[in-house]
Amino acid sequence: LALAYPSLVWIKTGDEVKPHAAVLSAADPDHLTLLDPLMGKVQLSAREFETGFTGRGILLWKEIPGISLPLSRGTPDASVRTLQAILKVWGLYPGQVDGILGVLTEMAIKTFQEERGLEMTGQVGMETYLLLAQAVLNQKIPSIRRVSSQTVP
Repeated sequence: LALAYPSLVWIKTGDEVKPHAAVLSAADPDHLTLLDPLMGKVQLSAREFETGFTGRGILLWKEIPGISLPLSRGTPDASVRTLQAILKVWGLYPGQVDGILGVLTEMAIKTFQEERGLEMTGQVGMETYLLLAQAVLNQKIPSIRRVSSQTVP
């Protein structure tokens, strides 16, 4: 288990009946580190974590510089302009970098999604954003589902 970014998780620790939120701040082969508002900094074995983890969590990741969600459609938008520039460098966007989320931008997003095994919506939702961030920031960022290990140009 590798953790590039902290996550907010819901977990039961000790003899608790109800889960509470804590920050999973580190994970290595021997233990996981929780920053628990009730117990402070806690080291748990993987087994202890699995026993108390409810399955609910929120990944906290770095944003792609210059891109904020949701993207605006139809009017010039700085986030769309940044996305277009990235997709153009990768050879996915053939149009002018104008910041307008139109047909060409949606087609480029669909191509990116198809290359990564995602549903081709043409919209930048959370999973597409995570994979964009992984490629742009060149860091390992968890995905919601397993994808092929393709390299982005």
